[in-house]
Parts: sequence; C-alpha cells; structure tokens
Amino acid sequence: MVLILPHRGLGGTRRPKTKLHTLWKGPGEVVAIKANQVTVRDLNNDQFYDHHIRELKLYNNSKLGLQPKDVAAQDIDEYVVRDVLEHNGHSNNKEDLQFLIAWEGYSSQHDTWEPWENVKGNEKVLRYCMKIKGLKALVTPGVRTHLATKAALALASEKGNTTMDID
Repeated sequence: MVLILPHRGLGGTRRPKTKLHTLWKGPGEVVAIKANQVTVRDLNNDQFYDHHIRELKLYNNSKLGLQPKDVAAQDIDEYVVRDVLEHNGHSNNKEDLQFLIAWEGYSSQHDTWEPWENVKGNEKVLRYCMKIKGLKALVTPGVRTHLATKAALALASEKGNTTMDID
C-alpha cells in the first residue's frame, strides 16, 4: 500500500516548510501497521517514519500511470537513475568508487560519474553491484533479501499471480 504523508515543518507542525511547498509529500510505502500507528518508508531516502493513521492519505496513481518512486523524487528535486553503465574503483576503497549513471529523461551526453556516497541507496546501483563479483559485498544481506523478494513479487505480478509464498 502506498500513502501520501503530511509535511513536517519546524517544531513538528503539520505545516509545509514554506508557502511554496505542498501540504503533502510522498508517496511512501507502508511497511507496518499496529493499531492506529502506521510505519511508512520514505521512497527517497529509505528512512522509516511513524504516523497516526488519520494523518495519511491513500495514494492512487492508477489513472496517471506514474511510479510512486518517481513522484516522490519530485519532492526533493532528485534525478531518477535510468541505468548504471559502468564503474571505476573497488569495493574496498569506497571513497574512490564511482559509477557512470544514465539519468531518466536525459540523453547520454548528460551521463555523470557519481561517487558511491551519493548513490549507495539507489536500487538500480545496488542491483548493478549484485551482478559484479567485486561489488557484491557492498550490498548488505538485508538489502539482498529485499531486492530478491521485490524481484520475485514483480515476476509473480507479471505472470498474473495475485498470491505468492515466500520462504
């Protein structure tokens, strides 16, 4: 389930940061519900936030066909990674490790070399690292499990399965 979150201003108020910000941010992914408390994962930074259920709105993108991650990226003026083309450096020296990134909506002349620190939480970069023997160690076991589960769910959805057993 994907929800839209309220902006948090100074002092935890429900006001946006400035008059130019919207009242809502997101969307975010629901990861747990306990009574009226909902834990939501921010799709931009993978941070988890707790909200009372009354503070949230259901996000419906079925008419527009937009991916929730792409919509959330607009909140922080983030560019979306289209592909990881190659890398320079080794996993044992993260300060020198760089990835050549192709950006969504931009031509190849706008591809940039990005340091590991800037892209280490990006799903496409992590999937790239999983494929490269020397970089696989950069991906933690928890993230590996998350990526594998997500891939299995996508495959099941693609085949039209509505339920799936995960061992």
